[in-house]
Amino acid sequence: MSYFDNLSKRFSAIYSCRFFLLCLALPITACVPRFSGVAPTSGEICEQVNIQRDPERWHRCGTFSVTFNGVASTDVSLASGTEPEDIIAVIPPGASSGPLIIRQNSGSCTLIGFFSKTQTLDPMFEVTGSPTRPSIVSFNASDTDITAGEAVTLNWTVSLPSEELTLNTIGGSSLSVLGRSSIEVSPETDSTYRLTARNRCLSVSQTLAINVQERPLITSVDDVYPGERLRARGSNLSSSNSNLIIQQNSRNSGPIRDPSPSSTSLDVILPTEFVPGPASIEAQVDTLTSPSYDFIIKGRESGQFIDITSQLLISTPTAVTCGESRSLVISGSGENRTASFYESGRLLFRETFNVSTGIRGAAFSPDCLHGVVAGHNSFTTTNSVLTVQDLANGRNRFSDNTLGQSLQILFSPDDSVLLHKSLFTVSGTTSSSTNYVIGLYDMQRNRNIPATGPQPCGSGSCSGLSARVLDNYRDVSINFNASTLGPYPIE
Repeated sequence: MSYFDNLSKRFSAIYSCRFFLLCLALPITACVPRFSGVAPTSGEICEQVNIQRDPERWHRCGTFSVTFNGVASTDVSLASGTEPEDIIAVIPPGASSGPLIIRQNSGSCTLIGFFSKTQTLDPMFEVTGSPTRPSIVSFNASDTDITAGEAVTLNWTVSLPSEELTLNTIGGSSLSVLGRSSIEVSPETDSTYRLTARNRCLSVSQTLAINVQERPLITSVDDVYPGERLRARGSNLSSSNSNLIIQQNSRNSGPIRDPSPSSTSLDVILPTEFVPGPASIEAQVDTLTSPSYDFIIKGRESGQFIDITSQLLISTPTAVTCGESRSLVISGSGENRTASFYESGRLLFRETFNVSTGIRGAAFSPDCLHGVVAGHNSFTTTNSVLTVQDLANGRNRFSDNTLGQSLQILFSPDDSVLLHKSLFTVSGTTSSSTNYVIGLYDMQRNRNIPATGPQPCGSGSCSGLSARVLDNYRDVSINFNASTLGPYPIE
């Protein structure tokens, strides 16, 4: 093959390759959208312009950015109602006269790197002016260091026209304050407020920080008995002057200082003047006071048990009252009587009892909380029946039909513990020896406190039964026939 023949084949190959690339490029370049012009060709900052697509080179192919002489518009969108869809761009602050350039940011066409992704529109775009930017002359507060919940006034002065004026906390929702020059706020925590004035697309902002000393808060109180250490838990409790104030009815402890406070707990001694039951507590940290927190002081009311045996009623018809609204009515005749307990005329509890022999009758407990019915067990001649009913909750707290004769009934000062004494019986007959059984029952927890066992009477009358809840609010001590029994734990 001659030199000229080889040269001819090389030219043919090059020509074929160029032809193939041209054929490949035609359908790909067709996907790259082009733009035919912009209207108007001049305008003020904040005005909109329409960038018109070339109808013959229109494809939905990705997103676009628009720059005016190198300054990017932050507001670019597609125009609705145009075919093909035009691009709408707002002339951005800082723009000046110069080239308007459109750049494709995403889409399948951007994968073809050797085709242009930008287009500069002719003629050069002219920026003719700008609206006036608003100015915040001042933004201040009546006080920038406050306590939680304290009111503070934010004041501002804005010059030059503003279409919008908004106030918001950083990260919070916005409030329109157009036409106002102040507002009162009461932040609970440290807060930064931002005031923004806007005139069309031009805006200016200023921020203002309010430092808030957060209010102390009690969220729980550990179990505590009178005279023992009380621990209140919460937040924002630590200071050089941290105190707890306890309130119970008319009792008020006044500030009790914790010499070693922590931010989450305060410890003080609960004064012995406070008794078991509901109470409330506040934390006083420097000049701030927490919301009141309700809690229960543990234990049972201390003091002597109250004997109600002599208050048992059997006569009919009989009606007695207890407290402001409760009443007891005894009805019936012969050996069987009926005790009916009412509250404001509404029946709470009714029980029939036998009065043939022994200690019998019906009565209220000392605090009017329980209805007590005692009677003879007609099936076993030596036994008595004792029933105690919680009148408020409609629950039976105690019921026993195996107690002996010579029944004696006592209640603790807060009605929470029942003490009863009766003759010791064996198989339904009274023991030959003069022994008594003493029973202690916790009606708050519905449990028998371990029995004392049969107690000999000796030569005395055996009527000397008494008891008291000790000053530790946890134990009961019983005195019987000149002997001390216990103490028996009730907590």
